[in-house]
Amino acid sequence: MIETPILLFLSVGLFSMLAGFLVGVAGVGGIIIIPFLIFVAGMDIHAVIPTCMLGYAGGMPAAVFSYARKGSIRWDKAVYLIVGAAPGAYVGSITVWALPSHILELIIAVFVLFSGLQAFQKTNPNTSGTGIDSVSGPLLILIGLVVGWGSSVSGTGGPLLLVPTLLLLNFPVLATVGLSMAIQIPITPLASLGHLVHGEIEWQLSVPIAIGAAVGVLYGSQIAHRISPQRMRRMVAIILVGCAILVFSKLFW
Repeated sequence: MIETPILLFLSVGLFSMLAGFLVGVAGVGGIIIIPFLIFVAGMDIHAVIPTCMLGYAGGMPAAVFSYARKGSIRWDKAVYLIVGAAPGAYVGSITVWALPSHILELIIAVFVLFSGLQAFQKTNPNTSGTGIDSVSGPLLILIGLVVGWGSSVSGTGGPLLLVPTLLLLNFPVLATVGLSMAIQIPITPLASLGHLVHGEIEWQLSVPIAIGAAVGVLYGSQIAHRISPQRMRRMVAIILVGCAILVFSKLFW
């Protein structure tokens, strides 16, 4: 456990940069910050979740900007997800203090692992990614509501839940990652607001999380737009499986 404040600040910033890079490449990866703060920084889970959310809120503009400037966010779909995610994120930040997180984390781990294994399967190039225009607005609002709530409760951020969900619905991988950036617009600030009112936030550690994540996302997004959809899908699959294993290990440590 790191006890020197400066060393802790720097280590959290560097680790958040790695997490941000993974988010920029594949939309998922922020989950790795949680066990780092628990086991290396020695923080309690109920303080880790609000601190991560505030850090994600600080790094969110870079995440959205990095994909929006390249036209990789389908705003016609994102608006429905945002409408659903906004109330879900705030309600989740309130219920996190009354709900045991291990049950939700177990469900998340199983879901993410299944989705990662599914992403490894070869897809038909003629039908791959065709689901984005067949999913209705009301369904996207419902997905946003569930993702917003689950993300706020578990401290995982929106992408970890949204990316596997949209991949299972046969969304294009680059559009999926772009939408996972957009859904953070309501989730991170509203979840942080709820935690601020009802919970506890380690303000000093949210700063290096925000800075490191923002820098990492900007670099990761450059990689994401230079590789083929097939390679990107494999990278997403590997990171999803890795995140699932990480959540499982956190549950049983």
